[in-house]
Amino acid sequence: MPDMECSNLGSTRRSLILLIVPGLVILIKGFIFMEMVYFAGIIIIHAALATQIQSAIREHSINVELEKRIEERTREIVEKNKQLELLAHRDTITNLYNRWSFMGKLDKMIEASAPGENLALFYIDVDRFKIINDTYGHIVGDRVLIELSKRMLGHKNDNTTIARIGGDEFAFAVQTTQQHKEIEKIAMNIINSCSRPIIVDNYSFSPTMSRGISMYPF
Repeated sequence: MPDMECSNLGSTRRSLILLIVPGLVILIKGFIFMEMVYFAGIIIIHAALATQIQSAIREHSINVELEKRIEERTREIVEKNKQLELLAHRDTITNLYNRWSFMGKLDKMIEASAPGENLALFYIDVDRFKIINDTYGHIVGDRVLIELSKRMLGHKNDNTTIARIGGDEFAFAVQTTQQHKEIEKIAMNIINSCSRPIIVDNYSFSPTMSRGISMYPF
């Protein structure tokens, strides 16, 4: 608090000067009652003003500190809310939509379907994925899931929603004007992409997928 210390020092010096001056006047002119009353009034007023100023300075410093802490706390709360929002809607491993969020997106896509549009739902399950987790550990299994999610995102466009809805289960919702054969090709492209070998450290995995397709309207 350097400013406050300087202010206190200056106030002390001024108070000493005000106390010395009456003594000098008495030595030079002798004791004059009205002048002493005048000096006493000045000293009292000075002391009152100095007290108010110091109080105002302390109050200002406290307010500045409080505002700083409130701002920091507000930023922390906003960041926590963002993290909670992310956890509520995203899968923590792949960062794809989770099951709950996917179902909400699916409802909105159905409601927004225009005449002539189809909504294709792909269900993709990684075969024997439990063996990877049990044999190589969950860290390796998580990295396989992350790589699969990246490959799936490579097939995403503005009309596509992708989610991880279970341990090794993924879902695509695609809004399109294409018909069944074209939609089947889209699904096969995704499966072929995900079936390419995945390298994790010194291990190589060639996952196979089971799939199901549903269309709306039927």
